[in-house]
Amino acid sequence: MSKQSIVPMPRDDCPSPSEGQGRSRAVSVEDHMTAGISWLEADELARQRLKEDYLAIKVEGESVLDKYFAGINFVDKFVFVTCALRCTSGMRLLKHVSELAWIVCQWEMGRVLGFGPAGRAACAWVAFNCYLKTFFQSFESYEKSMHNPENALYTVMRMLPESKMREFQQDLSFFGGLYGVTPGHMGTFLVMICMITMASLSVAGLVFSGKKTEWDCAVIVLDVIFWIAWPFHTFWQTPLFWVVGKQFASCIREFRITDMNSKNQVDIRKCFQNYIIMNSTIAKYTEHFVTYFFVVEFTLILWVAFLAAALYEETEGYLLDPTRSNSEEVLICIRLALLATFFVVDIVILCFIFMAAASITEAADKREVSHTVMWHTSANENPSVYLEHVYRTSLSIGFTAMGITINYSLMLQSMYFVTSVIAFYINYTVFG
Repeated sequence: MSKQSIVPMPRDDCPSPSEGQGRSRAVSVEDHMTAGISWLEADELARQRLKEDYLAIKVEGESVLDKYFAGINFVDKFVFVTCALRCTSGMRLLKHVSELAWIVCQWEMGRVLGFGPAGRAACAWVAFNCYLKTFFQSFESYEKSMHNPENALYTVMRMLPESKMREFQQDLSFFGGLYGVTPGHMGTFLVMICMITMASLSVAGLVFSGKKTEWDCAVIVLDVIFWIAWPFHTFWQTPLFWVVGKQFASCIREFRITDMNSKNQVDIRKCFQNYIIMNSTIAKYTEHFVTYFFVVEFTLILWVAFLAAALYEETEGYLLDPTRSNSEEVLICIRLALLATFFVVDIVILCFIFMAAASITEAADKREVSHTVMWHTSANENPSVYLEHVYRTSLSIGFTAMGITINYSLMLQSMYFVTSVIAFYINYTVFG
């Protein structure tokens, strides 16, 4: 079989814009062929800004971290730069010791509140997730990459127009709620929910837990302090992935992969170059975040399992023990409220993380736009090889690692599975 035979629709049989999909849709796609900047132009802009960054580092001593992560206020600079990306040895040691202590404190907090093994593990797992982020940040290779101006993360930022760069810093700001609700601001909101829930319910649980020791009181106090200090440990990484993913997906949608020549006809050679630059940028971006996504945040999926087991444990205990006292019943309600809050927050965080990755994959699918190339090429150009390449690679481009491509289809399948498990759990525990 020849290469041209596998192209979905040969050029001679390609419908005109007025056929099949309709003229209005075809015109909108054609507008995309000339609107905005191409990937070649975006790449040239990124290279020019990279030279400016190197010059600023050499002449003015300005750090690439200060330029892209200083944010818009002192708190942002302290959270994202001082506490996270430019740690001293003492700060790094303090983070490791305090987060390991937080894991123990969360486990003990579960004991004080009367959780079973699954509940204690669910409480400790959130601290373990945060410690994993600190652990991977401590690798020398990671630190060097974040200080390297040629990091894929900074390459994406250099491609952003000035307006989007300002939007990026506002979205990432710890006090970003002042500018409206965005995925980055949602991270702050979820942190506040966890902090308030843990503090209030832990104190209430201590009151109703019966006999209390000095160690029990110390555990609750320390746990509240650890939750308040959470943003200064590893909070920054998750909203960073959300915000950069949002901006990067927007760039993939807006940057053109088509280029026209002086005769207002598609230049196939430049189309190839644009498409290859897009693929290369996405691959480098994925490589930068692959450990964070597929290792660190995978623990959030395991957290769902621990929370589900703990909810089952508490619900079964509530239904099977009708002789409990009023204080014990209040304590069970506190534990259920705590687990339910964690469960909802965990699901929301997972949805944001998966949407940030899936939006990149969906935006990278250029089959529809590339198909219009056949309507605008000259008689001397043969777009079949280009179209074949786009169709052959479209399913493997995006946020991909270890053979797994994160897209909206995978998200829906995962949500369907989780919903089915929840429905089965409710049916089994409530209706027997």
